[in-house]
Amino acid sequence: VDAIKHSGGTSAITINSSGHVHSAGAILQVVQTTDDSDFSMTGSTFTDFISVAITPKFNTSKILIRSTFFGTSTSRYGMAKLIRTISGGSATEIGQGTQGLGSNRTAVFFAIPSNSDVTGDEYVLYNASNEFLDSPSTTSAITYKIQLANPQTSSATVYANRIELNNDSAYAPRTKSTITVLEVAQ
Repeated sequence: VDAIKHSGGTSAITINSSGHVHSAGAILQVVQTTDDSDFSMTGSTFTDFISVAITPKFNTSKILIRSTFFGTSTSRYGMAKLIRTISGGSATEIGQGTQGLGSNRTAVFFAIPSNSDVTGDEYVLYNASNEFLDSPSTTSAITYKIQLANPQTSSATVYANRIELNNDSAYAPRTKSTITVLEVAQ
C-alpha cells in the first residue's frame, strides 16, 4: 500500500518508501532547543544565540519555526535574525521584514524591546517572539538559528534570559528562551 484514497479518488494519506505516513496538515515531528544560559554579547555584528536542527521526512513539507526570547539590551535597538542553513549549503536570512526605502534599515526576525531612556529599565525583563512558515524543499538536515546584535550601537550589550543588572536578588529573574520547529505535511 502506498496511498489511502478517499472514495472520490483523491489521496488522503500517502506512505513513502521509509514507511512514513503523509497526510496534509499533519505535524510529522517537533524539535525544540531551550537555553537558560547567562548570555550576553556586545556589538553590532549578529552573533549566534540558539539553534535547532531538523531533517524533514518529505521535501514537500513546510517547517514552522517559533522562537521565544527573554532578555534586554543596554540600548533600545537590540534585534534578532533567523538564519536557515541546509546541510552542505550556505546560510540564508529568512522570516524578516523587508528593508523598505533606503539602505539604513535593518531587516530582522524580531526586535528586542528595551528603552534605556526610562529610569529603571535595567530591572526590566522583556519578551519577544515570532514565528515563520518556511518552505525549504529538502529532506537534508536543516539548522535554524537565532542571532542577536545591536546594529545601531556597537558598544551596546544584548542580554538573554536575564535583566541588565544580574545579581542574586529577588528582582533579578532568570528565564529560558526557546526555538521550536514543526514539520507540517503538505
